[in-house]
Amino acid sequence: MNTRADFVGGIAVRPYTLRKGDTATSIAEKRSIELKQIRALNPLVKDLSKMRAGDTILLPASKLSKRDKDILHGIHSGSTRLYPVRQGETIEAIIKARGVTLEEAQKLNPGANLKKLKGGEEINLPSTAFTVREKEWLQGAGIVPKEYFGQGTGLESIGRVLGLVGVVAVVTYAVNRAQT
Repeated sequence: MNTRADFVGGIAVRPYTLRKGDTATSIAEKRSIELKQIRALNPLVKDLSKMRAGDTILLPASKLSKRDKDILHGIHSGSTRLYPVRQGETIEAIIKARGVTLEEAQKLNPGANLKKLKGGEEINLPSTAFTVREKEWLQGAGIVPKEYFGQGTGLESIGRVLGLVGVVAVVTYAVNRAQT
């Protein structure tokens, strides 16, 4: 994938890797997509009901779940981003999946009780700390270029952050406009 969304049949698409418990129906419902559109974008998948965790399919790039929107909402300029905690998540699971140390998380969240997180609570994470899955949809939807997640310092990093802020503003505007 490049820095822009790819297209299938004139529709901007992004990859989506199934998680445990995902079904074609649950994926469609969370993103307000019809099953026939998922079938059309994935002609090599003969039977959507046989998809398993770890399989990757294409989805319309503009169709985001509530969780995707919550994560997108937490991205802003600066060296940190807000991460919306899910019910039952632990700090260990959150930081391990994103390559963050406990010490770093504690430093970014002074005074927070990271051992007793609650669903809906927001914590600070480094601005480039994303899971593979989060990177996949951010890149695949054309929200951020894949270079954003690479290593770099100085002006290169500043350029990535400024580029991200502009792209997030455009995407947020488009999502809000589509909802009204």
